[in-house]
Amino acid sequence: MVAAMQRTPLPLARLGVLACIMISGSISLSVVFPFAGYMVDGFGVAETKKDIGYYAGWVAAAFSIGNTCSAYVWGRAADRYGRRPVMLLGLVGTAVTSVLFGVSTNLGYAIAFRFLMGLGNGNLGVAKSYIAEVTDQTNQNCAFSLVGIQWGAGLALGSAIGGYCSRPAHYHPSSFPPDGLFAQYPYLLPMLVTAGTAVAAGVAGFFLLEESLPHRNNHRYGQVGVEAEADAEVAAEDASGVLEPFRVRMLLQQPVLALLVACYFTVAMMDMIFDEIFPLVALLPPERGGLSFKEADTGRAMLVNGVASVTFQLLIFPPVVNRYGQIASFRFATSWSMLYYLLFPSVHYLRSLPTALFWPAMIPVLLGRSLAQLFLFATIFVLISNAVPAHHRAAFNGFAQSAACAARSVAPAIGGSLLSWSLNVDAGFPFNHHFIYVCIASMAALSLALSFRLPRSLESTHADAEQMKSMRSCKPDEESSLLLPTELDE
Repeated sequence: MVAAMQRTPLPLARLGVLACIMISGSISLSVVFPFAGYMVDGFGVAETKKDIGYYAGWVAAAFSIGNTCSAYVWGRAADRYGRRPVMLLGLVGTAVTSVLFGVSTNLGYAIAFRFLMGLGNGNLGVAKSYIAEVTDQTNQNCAFSLVGIQWGAGLALGSAIGGYCSRPAHYHPSSFPPDGLFAQYPYLLPMLVTAGTAVAAGVAGFFLLEESLPHRNNHRYGQVGVEAEADAEVAAEDASGVLEPFRVRMLLQQPVLALLVACYFTVAMMDMIFDEIFPLVALLPPERGGLSFKEADTGRAMLVNGVASVTFQLLIFPPVVNRYGQIASFRFATSWSMLYYLLFPSVHYLRSLPTALFWPAMIPVLLGRSLAQLFLFATIFVLISNAVPAHHRAAFNGFAQSAACAARSVAPAIGGSLLSWSLNVDAGFPFNHHFIYVCIASMAALSLALSFRLPRSLESTHADAEQMKSMRSCKPDEESSLLLPTELDE
């Protein structure tokens, strides 16, 4: 058991640089959310105010669409050329496209540059590969639990930058002349700040980030003994061209990989659907399944969720997963999610409580979702990174990231459509306001069912040396059983 092993200290310096890179990436995603509607309105393409949301949605979604198209390609490049150069190149792309987006003068340019921003930002999948290679089984869970904190911090920081720095000539005319550059391009300043974070992360990465890919470096930080020896063997084979790079067809040869991608896709889909519909449902009156929230109430709820996530990731996730393992923890999270979403429509009954009692009763409800969200994502990150050897890791992480981005791209439309239909159709349970939550719970049930086909071997950071050595003479159909042992968890 991991709990009985002496824990290897975390490589804090390298993880600190990696945190800067991931925070920069999430800032570039969320920075446009506060001002996208105003930007579209300024372009003059919307005939009515009601149309602004449609066009703003395209501006916001273009990033995820671009990321869907490129994450796998960036992963393949990272497996071939190394993690460090690919992440540094991604930061350069983020800086350049951020500035170009800031000087967009029409909707077409804005969507195009936003798409290119996502296309050039494949660092999240590569960063997760890097974490897997600078940690071992004793400290891996703790390291991966930090990913959510860093990504969430970047999302919050990006929203703050977008909100406070947009239209500076309008809000701060004494500091920004009305006929100056920032009056002509009212959204350039937040994008310059975004580009600055990418440049700062790039400088830190250039001077402080060391390569982790075995055949690009002679040793793996934080890993010793049989695991490092096995990776050295793989690196030698990879350099000679005997072992192929990761290819999509391996999902058919190794069904466990396809199962992991399906789990990640489903988890991302149900998470994004709930994030999309919660603010909408919360505004509805209690008789329609809502909470009669005002905007400040929704913000308070999201703040509680964010603080709880950080607390759970630091204090609860590592010891629980060290004790019970990633697969058991993932099953717990999917089971809890299924129950949570089925019961969530009843939360509107809390509105009948006195105001002084409402929030003390509501906060545990919000904490329940934060707990499930943390365990779902952190465990699937670890399992995906453990599923393949180092020379396939970034490509597979990139492919899985592309699948998750695809889910997040379509989830808002699916969630909004299902919610709208259920609220407008005159039907009883489960086709009333419960329907959207039944759909989300069904996705959790699907993930739970898929998890029973995952082998226990995924909970180890790598295959052992004998398996890696035997890969030299494998045929493609034999390689699958060696990369991922087929004995299943009973």
